[in-house]
Amino acid sequence: MRETRGAETGGRIQPVPATNPSIGVVIVNWNGWRYTLDALASLERAHYGDWTLFVVDNASSDDSIDRLRDVSPRLRLIRNTANLGFAGGCNAGIAAARADGMEAVFLLNNDAAVRPDTLDALVAAHACEPAAVLGAVVRYADGGALQFFGSRTAPGTGAPEWFHADADAGELDRALIPSDFVFGAALFAPMQLFDRVGPFDERFFLTYEETDWCYRARSLGHPCFIVRDAVVDHLGSASLGAATSPLQAYFLQRNRLLFWEKHVGARRLLRGARSDLRWLAQGFAGDARALMRGRAIAPARAALFAAWRDYLLRRFGDCPAGVRRLRTPSGA
Repeated sequence: MRETRGAETGGRIQPVPATNPSIGVVIVNWNGWRYTLDALASLERAHYGDWTLFVVDNASSDDSIDRLRDVSPRLRLIRNTANLGFAGGCNAGIAAARADGMEAVFLLNNDAAVRPDTLDALVAAHACEPAAVLGAVVRYADGGALQFFGSRTAPGTGAPEWFHADADAGELDRALIPSDFVFGAALFAPMQLFDRVGPFDERFFLTYEETDWCYRARSLGHPCFIVRDAVVDHLGSASLGAATSPLQAYFLQRNRLLFWEKHVGARRLLRGARSDLRWLAQGFAGDARALMRGRAIAPARAALFAAWRDYLLRRFGDCPAGVRRLRTPSGA
């Protein structure tokens, strides 16, 4: 293996001698082999060479298995017999990387692409902060706008509050940006840290699983940083759909309640829940009128009601089939 070590000098992490880790890159695939092949192509252009790609197929119903099998000697394909979500898929990939002797793990969304120097920057930062959870700056592939470059814990609810591209732009002056969690689209940590913190909580299925994991890591003394010079370009919403989609609404609402339950305490949970319920109730009169006139309520609002119901009934994991059948009206 090559020798480098990171030292933060003059606002940039500079390489100094140390041992580079073998990286198990974990990608979860569900009916998205085209995205996954594009992600692989970006990895093959990376300057850093000591990586192996572990693709976890979550029981795709398309021809993902045939398309991904034997495409590269550096790709290990793991086939799940059921859709275990992002949380369960990552757990399967991390387990495979551990069995293969990987020293570090890099979680990468299948609709994301690394830049040639992304892995180098993460490895250099790891040498500087070997006990930390690290993440890349995530930009939208279409246009390059910032999607994620760090987060703080909101004082009122105790929930994550993502940095804003304008108000928090000064954070990008730092080579290592302190953050309360690392976005799962591009999360790097040594295998020993995964061993200590444990697997992702599969009750989340999609969304908040990496946030929960990072909060658990921080409770054990492991800080989180975003590495400014590590950049990932992300299409976004390949699995969940647009931000207004019923699927997004369901998982974000239900899992936010579960996250609050685990990490912010009863008082903040009640405060946050009241705020969410107040917003939901604002449209209740309109929903009632629509039902009286024989019209269905808006799909996203139906998904929110389902999320509250399932949280209260302790139904976690995948969403009900009825939520997946909801469709956002054209143009919404």
